Amino acid sequence: MMKSDQFVHPDEPLTSIAEMAFKCSIRNTKVNNKQYLSVCDIIALVCDSSKHSARNIQSRMISSPNNQWSKFDIISYQFPGQRQRFISMIYIEDVIDMIKYIPAIAAMTFKSCMMKVISRYITGDLSLNQEIVENNNMGISRSLYRFIQMVKQDTKRKLYEMMEEIPATSYIYAICSPAFPDLVKIGRSRNVKARISSGNTFIAPAPHVIVAVAPTFDATRDELAAHRHFAKFRQEGEFFKITHEEAKAYLKFTIKALHEQELEAYSSGSKGSLIFD
Repeated sequence: MMKSDQFVHPDEPLTSIAEMAFKCSIRNTKVNNKQYLSVCDIIALVCDSSKHSARNIQSRMISSPNNQWSKFDIISYQFPGQRQRFISMIYIEDVIDMIKYIPAIAAMTFKSCMMKVISRYITGDLSLNQEIVENNNMGISRSLYRFIQMVKQDTKRKLYEMMEEIPATSYIYAICSPAFPDLVKIGRSRNVKARISSGNTFIAPAPHVIVAVAPTFDATRDELAAHRHFAKFRQEGEFFKITHEEAKAYLKFTIKALHEQELEAYSSGSKGSLIFD
């Protein structure tokens, strides 16, 4: 693991006005005269996601059966400052290769962008000459950043096209109230907060609070499945005599897990469309 005693700015910082507009600056430094970029920040930029989501994607990439992590020049690095954690930094020349392993839609778009470049090369597109000269003049950092932006914009375009056919996401929720000791209510709603607020109108001063919430693409199906799963514990209507831990486990490992599987299937194109929550 490497730790910086003094932060060394790269010759060509990647932070720009356009990048700041996307609220995603790429942390970068030089070690042994080699430029490294934050893996998490690259994923966040390509996927247009939060740093938290990017870290989850990074973890999934590392744990994937097709993990190619060992082939990249990656170091564990800590920037100076309080509460700074060690993060994974990748050698800039390995970034392009790494992007193609980002799950689902981002990887698909990356491959599409690469095929466009190859197609232009094979067909003798002379405009490549100008782009090559521009890339050479701007340096690898800026050139890489421009390519990532191209992947990102193509990804956004594809998402917008597919989102026209996306059904609305609903939620399965588990809530409890002191007014009903030892009981958990399991229901479905498009807006959990509004649903609880509406229910609390009738049970105050002992309002319901959330135990767990899971997204679903088929609320009717998943609510019925949950009710069947806990059928022998049903007391009345949607109320079940179960522990909070049991409710949380079912929503997380069954409903949420199914949602993630369906999302992955849609994202990979195996269902012909893409669904996001």
